[in-house]
Amino acid sequence: MMKAARASCFTAIQQMFFVTEHSYNSCDRSFGVIEGKMRKTELLTPSAIPDLIGEAAQENPFNVQAISQNDILDFKKLSENVKFPSYFKITKQLWF
Repeated sequence: MMKAARASCFTAIQQMFFVTEHSYNSCDRSFGVIEGKMRKTELLTPSAIPDLIGEAAQENPFNVQAISQNDILDFKKLSENVKFPSYFKITKQLWF
């Protein structure tokens, strides 16, 4: 988004954040479920963490996917190759 702002593609950029301890979105609930499972489980090795997360939710189990270093993208390098055409202007605001 910073690259788009520097390229003058937006007329306005506004970003909204949750207030600490006052958000109840799905991520907060998921972390709460995982934290509850962690309190009841003794982790002996770091490799046990994905299993703990996968087993934390009873009704809708989390889908845990193992990744390697090669799966992580370098967005800084990618953004250097993104070029916006001169006619590309965004005039609506985006809240996220």
